[in-house]
This record gives sequence, C-alpha cells and structure tokens, in this order.
Amino acid sequence: MEKAENNELLQGSQKNFRSVNYENLVSRKNRSFVCFCLGFLVSTILALISYGVVHGMFPWFGVMDDSKYSWIDETRSKSETGGKCQKRIVAYHDLFTHEKLTENQLSKLTHLIILPLHVQETGILVFENDEKKGRFEKLVSEARKYPDLVTMFSINNGYDNHETLSKVIGNSEVRRSFIENVIAAISAYHLDGMDVYWRWPQTDNDISNLILFCKELREKLSALAIRSRRKMSFVISAILHHHPVSANFQSIFDYVDFVTIETRNYYAPWFEEFQHLTGPATPLSSLYGERRDENVDKSMTEYSCLGKQPSKLNILVEFAGRYWENVIKSDSTWWMESEVANGVTSGGWMPWWKLKRSEWNISSASWNNDSKTPYVWNPMERKYLAFENERSLEEKVKYAMDHNIGGIAVWRIDHDDEQRTMLNSLSNLCSQSYRNNASSLSYYCESAISQLPQLEPSIFKNNAPSGIH
Repeated sequence: MEKAENNELLQGSQKNFRSVNYENLVSRKNRSFVCFCLGFLVSTILALISYGVVHGMFPWFGVMDDSKYSWIDETRSKSETGGKCQKRIVAYHDLFTHEKLTENQLSKLTHLIILPLHVQETGILVFENDEKKGRFEKLVSEARKYPDLVTMFSINNGYDNHETLSKVIGNSEVRRSFIENVIAAISAYHLDGMDVYWRWPQTDNDISNLILFCKELREKLSALAIRSRRKMSFVISAILHHHPVSANFQSIFDYVDFVTIETRNYYAPWFEEFQHLTGPATPLSSLYGERRDENVDKSMTEYSCLGKQPSKLNILVEFAGRYWENVIKSDSTWWMESEVANGVTSGGWMPWWKLKRSEWNISSASWNNDSKTPYVWNPMERKYLAFENERSLEEKVKYAMDHNIGGIAVWRIDHDDEQRTMLNSLSNLCSQSYRNNASSLSYYCESAISQLPQLEPSIFKNNAPSGIH
C-alpha cells in the first residue's frame, strides 16, 4: 500500500512538474526518503525477530503471544496413537547422545519425544548449548518425513528439576510465561506437542499446580489448533511416579492425551534404600517381601483404577540391564541380596547393545517367572545381572494388550543394538487384531486405591481447574 501511494505521488509530481516550485519538490523527496528509511528499519527489525523465533532464540523474548504463531503449515493427518497403530510405541531420545535415529527406527514409532529443553526459573526454555540445539533441529527435520509420527519435546533438568518446576508452575505469572514459551517452541519447530517431566510433584500444592498447568496449556494449544486449522489436536503427555501419591491425580487425565508411568526404576544398586536387593528394572509382578508392590502390575492397577482410562497409560521400559557385585549366595536365585559396605552397594548398569558384547553370557540367561524377566547369576564371582530382552518385552506387550494399556514407552531408544532387536520386539503392539476398548477395566479396584490420600478441596481454592471435586 505504501509503495502504491508513493508511486501515485511520483506520477502526480511528474504530470505537474512545471507547476511545482523547487522548494515543494525537495520537501516531497525528503518525505519519500524518510518513509523509505522507516520502512527499511521496521522490515529489518521484523526479520531479526522472525529469525530469532525460528532459530530457537524465542526464550530471550520472555512472554510470547501465541496469536503470532497461527501460521503453522500442518498438512499431516494423524490419529492420537500416531497413524494406523492402535497402541502407542513411544521413544524418548536424549540430546546427550550423538547417535542419529534411522529410518528403521522412526518408521516403527508412533511418538518421538526429544529431550531436554531446560526450564529456567523465569519460565524461559533454553537448550544446554548450540550443539544440542543443532541436534534437536536435525531430529525434528528428519522426523517430519514420517506423516504418522507424532514429534514432541520434553523438559528435564535431570534428577534435580523438582525445585525449579515447583517455582515455575506454582507462580501464576511465571507459569503463564512458561506456557507462552512452550507455545512458541511448538510453533517455531512445527512440533506436535509437549511432554511434562517433573520429578516429582510431592505436595498438595505441587499436584494442584501441575493439573492447573496442564489445563491452561490445553486451552492455549486448543486455541492455536483452531487458528492454524490443524487437523489433529496438539498432544500433551506427562511422566508420573510409579505410585500415585494422591487420589486427586485422577484430574490430570482430563487434560493429557496419555501418561507414561515411571516403571523402569523398581530396582537399582544406586538407590538410597533397598540398594542391596537385586531385581529387574521393570518387573511385571513380584512377591518379594517388603517390595511386593514394586512392579508394573501394581502401578498399572493403581493408575487404571484412579483414572478409569487404562488406554491413556504407557509402561516405561529401558533397553538395558542392571548388575550387582558381592551378591550373597542363596538357594533361591530369583531374588537375591548383595553386601553393603560403608552404605554403598557395588554395581551399575549397561545398555543392551553393550550387554551383547560384554562378559555377561546373556544367551544362557535364566528366567524369573515371577517378574517375567531374564537374569544371569555368576556364583563364582558373585555377580548378578537382571536385564530386559526380547522375551521380557514380548511379555510386556502381551500384558498391555490383555489389560488395555495404551502403549509402551522406551527410555533412550539409542540403547538398542544395530539390528533393532528390542524395538522389533514391540511390533506386536500394532497388531491389526487388536481392538481398542478405552473404557475396559480388567482390575479389581476396590482395594487398589482405597489407601491413597484425598487432598482437601481447600488447596484448589482460587485456582481450581474444572473437573476437580
């Protein structure tokens, strides 16, 4: 418009050139020059802002207005589970690794969750460094080649993000800034959603604020989806502790598409408590004394009965093994104990690809029929290894299908071998014979959640999301 007006002025001045005195002509030229300079300056500023948004500089601008991001070109039509598969096969991929994801891997997934984007106390999202930002951009670009793959990002400052997120989500102004930056990130990188990873909400206020955050984020993303004419709604997911701390957690299911339960950490030699007890990271069940409730079945029962939507749950596994040294010999080798020296148990972990090349003879492993996992017991060296393999993963697939669990999530997909042995073991989740029945419950719920505390309604006063009673 401005250019057209300038052209009209120029044409008019040419027609009446002889009737215009020299002083007026100079004045008009000055105005045109000023307009040109202002236009160039504004265009340059807008270009710099656009570059900053696209290249990950959006955190530096603080609160972002999500109405600016209605330009998303979303041409992919996806189902909530990611295409034709009726279950979810979710992979968490850490930017820590240099390994690239292959076509063979990406084509087998329904959801790819890339982490971490770090959350600062002001609600700003940042990458750890330029190198990881570059990996993120390449991963997202590669993932977009698969129309049915849902690509998301997760937040995680490691194992010490509880205090930061408690401050961010607990403050209404900072929470609003955080949500606006989430919207900006999703828009700038053309992502399908966000995974909320908070280790762990512990207090009444933490839980209510987490639910409120998911509610407000859902509202913002729904509005963005409408403006951008997106065919599929944006996806929100969360990772929760393997035991719900409150019955009020049920309200989170109103706002998230799915929840991944942290079922990969029931046993480990680095625990502060029970570090001496050997066992698989993800046992399907167990009858191990005081740890008899530390298993997948117990966690799935609690959350299924709590939310009444087992199809929104994921079982979390890791393609790895955990080992203990100085293990005490026993008649039973299913569940054993190791010695503790100066409050420490000797042991560690190993990814699947490394296990196959290690001194552990996993091909001759024994089978724990209680936990439905393999193990290796070396009585000569008193070493014990509990790990995941093809058979144990197939048992978890069967469990998910029998109990209408929504899917299986993999922590660090790069732990697989070059043949993708472990990922291939999950392929039956996408069996065409499976029929989804989201309301089907196969658990006895009367006693499953009766001992969970019910939060007082007063903690939701002034900021209660709908659906909490």
